[in-house]
Amino acid sequence: MKKIMFALVFGLLSVTSFSQENAKVDPQVFVDLCEETGNGPACFLAGLSYQVNENFESASIYFTKACAADDGDGCYTIGEMYQNGAGVNIDLSIAAEFFFKACSLNNGSGCTSVGLFAVFANDFPKAIEIFTKSCDLESAEGCHYLAEMYTTGQGVKQDDFKAVEFFTKACSFDEASGCSSLGVMYANGEGVKQDDFKAVELYTKACSADDSDGCSNLGLAYVNGRGVKQDDLKAIELFTKACSLDNGSACSYLGVGHVIGRGVKQDDFKAVEFFRKSCSLEDGLGCWGLGYIYANGKGVRQNNQKALEYYGKACDLKETEGCKAYAELKKK
Repeated sequence: MKKIMFALVFGLLSVTSFSQENAKVDPQVFVDLCEETGNGPACFLAGLSYQVNENFESASIYFTKACAADDGDGCYTIGEMYQNGAGVNIDLSIAAEFFFKACSLNNGSGCTSVGLFAVFANDFPKAIEIFTKSCDLESAEGCHYLAEMYTTGQGVKQDDFKAVEFFTKACSFDEASGCSSLGVMYANGEGVKQDDFKAVELYTKACSADDSDGCSNLGLAYVNGRGVKQDDLKAIELFTKACSLDNGSACSYLGVGHVIGRGVKQDDFKAVEFFRKSCSLEDGLGCWGLGYIYANGKGVRQNNQKALEYYGKACDLKETEGCKAYAELKKK
């Protein structure tokens, strides 16, 4: 009877197909399987059934049991819980131990996390090694991070062609930011033949998956008429979506649009709102815009001290115009 139930459950519920509908199943079904068989996947499903019902403390118990039974998904998930403090106290050392074990069990997400620990430790060659393994294990994020390292030349010789290869792989796994980054490579002709139409296709895919960079980049394509017919109204729509997803650059573009009345009715008060949000998101252009607003008394009371404050922050964020504006205002 136990074998029949075990086969039935695993025939109906795979780790990859577990959903909110499956969550209606009493967690006790999986708990019993875990306790009776000690099987790693059974313990993982017990933990998952508790997790989707937001009983994180119980979930942590069964993910730990799953990991002890050499289930890679269990090791990775309990590692995440220690990293984020869900059901357990935050402990990055313990999280790292679980991620290392997950990676040793060929769990791609676990390897990605190990790779990130290597990056934080400035061990870039090790990060390349681990991200490569992660990507080979079809971790979309692992492929994305590997592509980024080839783009910047961290731990490896800079290589745009390799970057394109791994961004393409990440995008093929529906990793939205990978699609957006690949779009940038096509737009700039880096590691691939320049193609604005392909860039727009990739930005659109990324934006449809709520990737803020994808939406912002697509908005810029509409502003400049690259790969699409020029359309300021469509650009504003896309910048609005990206800004709502906390993309600082998009919020800045909305601020500029409201200052000059492009694609939207001119409105200094709205411009202040968007520049303020952008600057709070550490976007240099947004801080420059806020400095400009204060320097010229547009939508706010004119205040040179505030203007200098925001121009200075823009300069600190490597916004050249902020540095120039700060120097010029300081002379007055």
